Amino acid sequence: MKHVLIISFIMWLTGSLYAVDFEVLSDWKTAKESDGIVISYRWINISDTFKTREMKTVLFIDATPETIIKQFKSDEKLNYWTAGSRNCSVLQHKDNQWITHTTYDMPWPFTSNDLITRYRAVISDAYTTLTMECIPDFIPVQPDVSRIKHYSAYWILKPQQNGGTKVEFCTVSFTRPLFPRFIQDPVLQDIMIDSMNKFRKLSEAEQ
Repeated sequence: MKHVLIISFIMWLTGSLYAVDFEVLSDWKTAKESDGIVISYRWINISDTFKTREMKTVLFIDATPETIIKQFKSDEKLNYWTAGSRNCSVLQHKDNQWITHTTYDMPWPFTSNDLITRYRAVISDAYTTLTMECIPDFIPVQPDVSRIKHYSAYWILKPQQNGGTKVEFCTVSFTRPLFPRFIQDPVLQDIMIDSMNKFRKLSEAEQ
């Protein structure tokens, strides 16, 4: 049965996580599972004329949320694990907010693009959330690079009784795919699995 899920990025302090309202059309369906990392999708309606998918990636990491958050605040660490990136840099950092610039170098048939995101961390004993807000006008666009203008994502870090953390990463695509999903999905899923493996390895090594 269809149900409406209202989430607002502007109200992130109250626990809301996305910048858009949308209608959920389907349950989560697992698309790929490898090395303890599970990628799932569900269909949503952004508007009367635009249906798209939300992607969720879940894994467990033998590290605390405090250690895991460190992996988002360092140029060196971001460059090690960020999916499909050519270069990552932290442009601004203050308390639990920071801004990153990522230039992607994706394999054919995808094109190079970049993304500027503002991270906000909300930390509690029960869980930690990291929201990612796209701010495309923060710095000038680089030559021959397409700037991503619409992007919303969030991370939820849930401490476990064994001292580890359950990590959930969710994102919504606001652009129509350039290629059929049967071509695009396997490439992007492999990149995501590789990225999350590196993310887990780096976090656990620093615990």
